[in-house]
Amino acid sequence: MKFFRQYFFLLLILISLFLFQNFFLQKNVVSQTSATPLTYHAVVIGSNNMVVDYAVGNYDIKAAGIFNGFSQKKADNTYFFPRVLKNAYGTDRKFTSAIGVVNTQNNSSSFTLTLYNEQGTKIADITRPISPFGKVSLYLKDFSNVPDGVYSGVIKTSGTKLVADINHLGEGEPQDNRRYGALEGKPQFYGASKWYIPIIHRKSWSPADWETTILVQNVTSSPVNFSIKVYRGDNGASVKTCSFTDLKPFAAKTLYIPSDSCLASISQGTQYTAIVEATGNVMVDVDHTSYNNKQSLHEEAFPSHLVSNILYTPRVYKNHNSWVSSITVQNTCSSNINVRVDYYRDNGNLVSTLKSDCSSFTLSPNAQKIIYAPDCLSDTFITTSIIVSAKVYVTSPTTNNNCLAGFYHIARKGNDVYTDKLAGGAKLHAPVDSDTVFFVPRVYRDYYAWNSSIDIMNVSSQQISPIVYILNPQGQIITRRQFTIASFANFDVYMPTYFTNLPLNNLTPTLAPSGYPPIPTPTPTRTPTPTPSCPKKPQGDADCNGSINETDYTIWKCEFLGNGTCSSPQSTRKADFNLDNKVNLVDFEIWRRSVYR
Repeated sequence: MKFFRQYFFLLLILISLFLFQNFFLQKNVVSQTSATPLTYHAVVIGSNNMVVDYAVGNYDIKAAGIFNGFSQKKADNTYFFPRVLKNAYGTDRKFTSAIGVVNTQNNSSSFTLTLYNEQGTKIADITRPISPFGKVSLYLKDFSNVPDGVYSGVIKTSGTKLVADINHLGEGEPQDNRRYGALEGKPQFYGASKWYIPIIHRKSWSPADWETTILVQNVTSSPVNFSIKVYRGDNGASVKTCSFTDLKPFAAKTLYIPSDSCLASISQGTQYTAIVEATGNVMVDVDHTSYNNKQSLHEEAFPSHLVSNILYTPRVYKNHNSWVSSITVQNTCSSNINVRVDYYRDNGNLVSTLKSDCSSFTLSPNAQKIIYAPDCLSDTFITTSIIVSAKVYVTSPTTNNNCLAGFYHIARKGNDVYTDKLAGGAKLHAPVDSDTVFFVPRVYRDYYAWNSSIDIMNVSSQQISPIVYILNPQGQIITRRQFTIASFANFDVYMPTYFTNLPLNNLTPTLAPSGYPPIPTPTPTRTPTPTPSCPKKPQGDADCNGSINETDYTIWKCEFLGNGTCSSPQSTRKADFNLDNKVNLVDFEIWRRSVYR
């Protein structure tokens, strides 16, 4: 038993070094023998701050999307979804949503998804158990208690903290011509009374039939009123203000611009920015659609408390295997700002040759700048095999005001830009989004022809070597791999390339490789001083009986899971062996080294 426990917790010590004190992984790499399609999720752990996104694509049905990764800061017991679909929209009403929910903690729990209609009436509850560090997928067609329709959703749990994403797929459309939308769920701290939308379409882009839908969800327990202020994208001039009243608790308002009596009057052929202001906290999503091209871009609007003077994107494409990308930023301040964009190669070196209007520009209040990568990255060393990262930042004025909100988009280029139907969009990452631990709720490896990639950008001044762990729905580690990333560079972890040992769809996989990288010795924050009554506490004697044994481990485990407190038997920080007022994995390593010496 002691031998088993010794190796069961070796992986945990690595995580403690990365300051992830509540992350408690399973002990071993397991094999999978299922002959059915396998779904995975991932955890990315690094030593310094990074930002993460993940993209999914299916070339057979011409569908793709990008999601922002979920830092451990986003783990929450409540998540919101402004739009959840079941057989909705389209001539044959076949747009349906799938939600991926990941448990970020080491305890079994359950959660409930509650769906509301636009009048705020509760339509259905869906309750599911979830394993420690496990994943649950909710495909709305699987639930007979949910009628066909368009809803908003709220996920709640009391026993753990979750992260969740959502996708929408036009399943009633032709097999090779389906629209797809990818969005992160909204943790409750995202709720804000003011949101920024860096781009709105009114019959613009190529082909010139792109239109925008704005979704506003009330996340309070009282009705709210809200307004949408629209500005010209090129100069920030005010165009129109539309007001809406009595949005019921947890309900969402879907505003398709051509169909809304107020918003439809803005001029066609132009791109705009917008600000959503409400009398209470709301969540806001955006959907851009080309009906003729059967293409969609879904992305999160920018809550006011995430507005920043620095924004990051892990992926910039200049004809990378026919993929291109763009960055759109909006000035959220009341005066002009000067902005610069730095592009970083995969070795961390700056891209040296850029067109001047793409690397430095001035933005008027409420105006936008669309930066199309193929027109900007003129460095002859940028080839189609390289994905670069980018940092967008305000150079002046140097004030404490945060002034940037932004999106980034990717698309597979056909005969014209954005005509090959594969496209995706996501919110740019602010510094507050960076972290040392990220969760990725969906990982595809030939899953019904879907594949995925995880892009990691190092936003620290030091080289990092993050480890990507792939887990099955039961929370067990299937495999893992470590990558080295230079400062401000990115690494594109494409599943078919870097996880060839990941079990495929409808195949019997082989056992994933065993073993983990060497585990460095943790450095305590300060040297503990033995007390006369408990001289062996610094070595792991939690009950102060002079022996270090299984009883001390039991006390440590109970206090670790209880954030320093154990209810049965009652104790508080008895297992704080290094006396830093925390019970964490450093304390476990102190006990382990003593008991197995």
